[in-house]
Order: sequence, then C-alpha cells, then structure tokens
Amino acid sequence: MTRKPHRVARDSVTSRSVLVCALLAALGLALATKISYGQPPGPRESATDERETLTALLDEEIRLAQLLLEAVPDDEEALIVMGNVQARHGHTDQAIGFWEKAADVNPQRSELYAKIANLASQTDQYETAIAMWHKVLEITPDQRGTRYDIANALMQLGDYEGCVQELEQEIELSGPTPDSCFLLGQAYQHRQEYGKAKQSFQQTIKLQPDHRQAYYGLYGVCVRLKQRDEAKQHLAKFKELKADHREAIREADESMLTDLECFYAGLANFCIDVQKLHQKTGGNATTSKVLETAFKLGRNNVVFLNRLAVHYSATNRIAGALALYGQIAQIDPQNASCHLNIGILALKTGRPDQAEIAFRKAIALAPDDYTGYQELVRLYLRVRRNLPQARELAQKAVDLNASGDTYYDLGLAHLANNDLDSALAALDRALEFDPTNVSYQKIHQLVQKRKTSQ
Repeated sequence: MTRKPHRVARDSVTSRSVLVCALLAALGLALATKISYGQPPGPRESATDERETLTALLDEEIRLAQLLLEAVPDDEEALIVMGNVQARHGHTDQAIGFWEKAADVNPQRSELYAKIANLASQTDQYETAIAMWHKVLEITPDQRGTRYDIANALMQLGDYEGCVQELEQEIELSGPTPDSCFLLGQAYQHRQEYGKAKQSFQQTIKLQPDHRQAYYGLYGVCVRLKQRDEAKQHLAKFKELKADHREAIREADESMLTDLECFYAGLANFCIDVQKLHQKTGGNATTSKVLETAFKLGRNNVVFLNRLAVHYSATNRIAGALALYGQIAQIDPQNASCHLNIGILALKTGRPDQAEIAFRKAIALAPDDYTGYQELVRLYLRVRRNLPQARELAQKAVDLNASGDTYYDLGLAHLANNDLDSALAALDRALEFDPTNVSYQKIHQLVQKRKTSQ
C-alpha cells in the first residue's frame, strides 16, 4: 500500500541525462501525435485503417526504443525494454539478443533467463529454453514452475524419462497441480506405463473436474488396459466437455479486444517502462509527458492512473494528483490506499474535513490496516480535535502494528489528553524500537520534565 506520496530523488543532470530527457520528450510527443489519429476505438475501425494505424505505431515504437538504447547502450533496463519491444513485434532473435546483453550486465537477474527461455520455447527452440531454465534454477533453486517448464520442453523433445524426473521434483516442491499431473500422465502414457498414466489423469480430474483432455487421456489408457466400458464413459465425458469448450471459445471471441486495442495496452506498458528509466535522469516535465501518454493508452487503467498521481504528488501538483485519485476511487471504489492518499493530500492543502472523510473511508475498507488509524490520529492531533478518540485510534494502530512510529503517536495522543504517565510508557516503548530517534528522545524529555515539575 502506498502510504504517503513520495518525492522522486533527483541526481545531478549530466549530458547523458539531458540527451535521454530529450529522447523521452520525443517519445511522449510522438506517441501523442500517433494517438491523435489512433484513439482506442469505440466502433471497430475498418481493416485497412486499423492495419495502417498499427503499422504506424509499431514503426514509431521501434524507432523511439532504438533512440533510447543509443542514448544509454549499456543500461540494463534499457536493454530489457528493447528486448520486450522486439519480442512484441515478433523479432525473436533480436529480443533474445538484447536480454542476453542485459544478463551480461547483471548475471544474477533470473527473470532474464526466464524471458529468454519462454520466448525460445514459443519458437520451438527447446534446447535453448531448457538451458536458460537451468540457469534460473542455478540462481533460485526453489523457483516454482520452472521444472514444469523444463518437463514440458523435454516432452516436446521426446525425452519422456527426463520429463518424469522433472515433474516429480516439481510436484514435490510445489504440490500437485492439474497441469503437472496431466503432463505426468502424458509422459507415462508415452512410456507405455498405462497404470501410472491412469492414476495421473485421475489426479488431474480430482484437482480440475472439467479438464477435458484428462478425460481423453483416460479414454486412451483404458483402451490400452482393455477396460472398454470405462473407456466409453471417459470418451462420452470428453465429448460433453468439448462441446462446452467450443461454446466458451465462441463467447470469448465475441468479447475479444481488437488487435489495435491489445496493442494500445502493450504500448502503455512500454511507456511505463520508459518512465522507470527516465526517473534515473530527472526531468519531471518529460516524466509527466510519458505517463500522460501511458494514461491515454491505458484507457483509465488504475495502475497507470496511480503512477501518474504519485508523480504529481512528488512534484507538488496536488490538484492534479487529487483529481486522479478521485478517478481511481470511481473506477475501484474498494481501493483503500487511494482514499488514504486523498486524505494525505487533502490535509496537505488545508482541508482537514475532506481528509477526515477519506481516512475514515480507508479504515472502513481496510479495518486491519493500521495506516488509516495512524493518519487519522495525526489529523486529530494536528487540528486539536477529537483528542479522546485520537487516543483510542492510536491504541488500535499499535495493536495492529507495534512499531516505534505507532507507539510515538500513542505517546503524543496521551500527552494531548494530559495523561503523562501513559505518554511516558508509550514513548519508552517507542525508544525500545528505535533508541537513537531524536524526535522520540526530545518528546520523552519534554514529558519527563513536565511530569517532574508537577
């Protein structure tokens, strides 16, 4: 949960960062230009128009990504972004090449090897995929799912014994899943171990009763085991589920996004990746341009709205941030973090009544999260009202999350209610958590002095 709007750290702007800023500004402006004639459609565009729009956007994305990479050729994140773009454009070898360069920069980044493995597997380069997944396991030996991926590739290569070995290790690590049990059944079936295959397919159905391919697998092994009646039952169930599956596919096709809409979502993610890179160089105007472009492309996606709101908060554009958080609250009414941020910003702009409403909403949505209580306590202490309730809320925050900060707030709440003994006790606990905290020490000394003078 985002507790407070944070300020982005600003390094000194070097000549390289100036170049990056210029390129990122070009990114925002160029993509915005493309958007002007390619807004995410309501009615579907004609096939010709959609193809032309897609082509223009694809060309522009590649061009701008290349410019960015030229500015920071050895940057790990820039190499990853370029690989992601190439992968989305279907340029497999180029994508893998960029990710390999990124892995050279940071050899311990396991997700890079996973990216290479997944893409290699999708293009039937199974030996390469297996080698990369083994690199993942060298870095993170308990990575769940990786041995399943290796087993799947071994199945495609016809190494059924190796497939079984990997699956047995995966199931021991992660527990049985429909996918792992079904693949294990297939491997046993290929090895003509039909009894074991039947057990694996049955386990698959136990975990996922509508797994149609498992029923077909049972049909096949029951035929081999000469269990004719049971085989017929499994075949009938398979046909029933197959009909249901066709209907589900038809419904999914009717509601599927157009290719252009899908591309907008990918392009919005590209903008977010670029924005992450840009934060290293400073230049808030350019960061806003890129994020605003992502916002347009993301079609009111809460993730993009939140990122833009955080950036506005950090650059003291409070009105803009509040408007965005208000929009998030409309899209996602159960978003407690959003109301928490509205309260923080409202208080910052001198609107305690609005802040109180927002903090109470955050507490109602997330009653087991201490931050809403803590912020409401600080509001009451700041405006000097509802002080008895502030003490109750501070105690609730401590109960949910005992820490130096929550005990410090409890001490202040006791002090505001002239309960010096309880204030000292709470401040003693705060100092146990953080003995060198100057604020804790000063308030503790102040309360001790006041108590002595009574």
